[in-house]
Amino acid sequence: MHKIVLPFPPWSLSPNARNDRRGMTKTRKGYKFICAGLARNLKISLDKKPVAIAVLFYPPKLNVDLDNCLAAAKSGLDGVAIGLGVDDKFFKPIIIDIVERDSPHGRVEVYIDNVDIVDNSFNNLITKMIRT
Repeated sequence: MHKIVLPFPPWSLSPNARNDRRGMTKTRKGYKFICAGLARNLKISLDKKPVAIAVLFYPPKLNVDLDNCLAAAKSGLDGVAIGLGVDDKFFKPIIIDIVERDSPHGRVEVYIDNVDIVDNSFNNLITKMIRT
């Protein structure tokens, strides 16, 4: 299993920010570029089969909801896929959760594993991590 720690997505990428989509292109590209570089630094190779990932959000404040965190992080997850050299359509299953507050900037931890989709060991491991 591999772990990538990403910066928390900029608030402007959240759907709740209500910014003009067209004006957000630069921010999206920047976040994607940073996340791709962090993933590329792992120097791992993944098979072209389902890649199980867990995305754990440590927001800078607690009044965020999970669907907005995921939406804001989408360009970052695209960057992770690019950095790993896989298509993000192979990210199956995806486990997402908000774990705890992390001041002042927050972070996103992405755990990656090449496992068979029917294998529950990854799900069990992530469940244990979240509970501790």
